[in-house]
Amino acid sequence: MSLPQPEPRDDQLTTNIDDRWELLRDVLVLQAKLILEGIRDIALGPIAIAAGILGLLRSEGRDRARYLHGVLRAGYRFDDWINLYGPLGRLPEEERKEILAPPNRNVDSYFEKLEQVLVEQYEKGGVTKTAKDKIDLLISGVDRKSRNDPNVKD
Repeated sequence: MSLPQPEPRDDQLTTNIDDRWELLRDVLVLQAKLILEGIRDIALGPIAIAAGILGLLRSEGRDRARYLHGVLRAGYRFDDWINLYGPLGRLPEEERKEILAPPNRNVDSYFEKLEQVLVEQYEKGGVTKTAKDKIDLLISGVDRKSRNDPNVKD
């Protein structure tokens, strides 16, 4: 025999329904935002490659990255505009702190470590030095060819 359950109060029922609608809304909005991000990713891939090639062919020095940096700025503004994780702002501060990764725990930190390993291998004269030298030759050949250098042969 079970104990009779108390009838839910109207304010409890309303809160329960409101919570469900908020969750449903968050799920649907997240899906729409993920679709937008997917479209952005599909577009940004080729645009970033084109910006890199354009920088190699049309610019010199540190200015080479300006086209790519423009693409990165646009992508950053788009991410900020989409605000994918916006609903987390409604969580209590303690819960948000638990969720947010510290700056040294994102994918950039792993790429930095990979770069350090590659630089160390290059400095030791490892296999990556040969690969880097070949890439440098290729890039400088493309660069001279784009400037119509008569010393460049096809």
